[in-house]
Amino acid sequence: MIWKEISGFLHEGLKTLYMIEMHIKLVSEETCNEVESLVFDLFANLGATEEQLDFPVLYASAKEGWASLTFTKNPADDARSMSPLLDTIIRHVPPPSASLEAPFQMLVSMMERDFYLGRILTGRISSGALHIGDKIHGLRHTDNGVEKIEEGKVTKLMKKKGTSMVMIDSAGAGDIISMAGLMNPSIGHTVANVEVMTALPTVELDPPTISMTFGVNDSPLAGRDGVHLTGGKIGDRLMAEAETNLAINVRPGALSDSYEVLGRGELQLGILIENMRREGFELSVSPPRVMYKTENGEKLEPIEEVTIEVNDEHVGLIMEALSHRRGEVIDMGPVPGSIGRTRISLTCPSSIAELTAISGIPAPYYDGTDTGSGTEITNFALMHFLT
Repeated sequence: MIWKEISGFLHEGLKTLYMIEMHIKLVSEETCNEVESLVFDLFANLGATEEQLDFPVLYASAKEGWASLTFTKNPADDARSMSPLLDTIIRHVPPPSASLEAPFQMLVSMMERDFYLGRILTGRISSGALHIGDKIHGLRHTDNGVEKIEEGKVTKLMKKKGTSMVMIDSAGAGDIISMAGLMNPSIGHTVANVEVMTALPTVELDPPTISMTFGVNDSPLAGRDGVHLTGGKIGDRLMAEAETNLAINVRPGALSDSYEVLGRGELQLGILIENMRREGFELSVSPPRVMYKTENGEKLEPIEEVTIEVNDEHVGLIMEALSHRRGEVIDMGPVPGSIGRTRISLTCPSSIAELTAISGIPAPYYDGTDTGSGTEITNFALMHFLT
């Protein structure tokens, strides 16, 4: 679910625009009003201010290239443009407060490797200006304060223009750029002028909730499907993933040539497994395990918000199955814009995630509901840890 992200930008005081995509011809004004009310309730429950709750609503079709402030499916020819959207952004979104006169600072938000340039760091410049050849250094927060990682100079500056990357000589506050010249800073670190010793605040990530053990494929059919079979190659691929994806942690496993991979959900690890399979890796994986943490001598288990959309005739079976896993229903109602569908929101321990997505739909209601038809949709989002 995206409520974590929405809660984050609401608490930052950011303003919102709500745009409804009108490419689905069956969308009615009544359905749009119902969905708008649900969005308003979501914002209110997440602690939005009165100013944030007074968000503008637009109706648009990206495919046809138009936006409107009123409900319509077929605007007039002279009104088929994105001007209402752009005008609304200018009216409701305040301009950035960055200063070009201040020293250069940038928080790294993305990272990738280039065979010729080395590590490429991407982020938005918070203050100041940057030129090719400028001396810079990397900073990070530690328990003892701010630590200097590395010092170097800018060798390349790049910026997106449409879908392509173009070389530039300089950039200023507010620009989103990619730069080369430092080899050690990573996502969440600060890149700044050498005279700056203040690191920018980082975004706090949710802790891992599940783990799986990746190892060499030792089944009787080993070696028939992939080209990367050894534990060394599997380990190098996992370490490369952990370097650019902060939500994944990799540590040595209990057995030789095995690695314990920690992630924030079964979907994330499932995507990693599928990507490795497509890249030609052949490996074995263990069932997912819940990650507990200990505070003040107490063992804490992650509690997740689970949202399930399912056909009405299967609601009873799912409710019965989830009740056995200490699920507590917090909301239930029809899915807006759908007939015969119910959305159930509940909280439950992350142990339910062990039986979803990667390892299959929970057995207690698999045979009695979809039977493989794919009509059940489940989403998980970490809420907190409890004893």
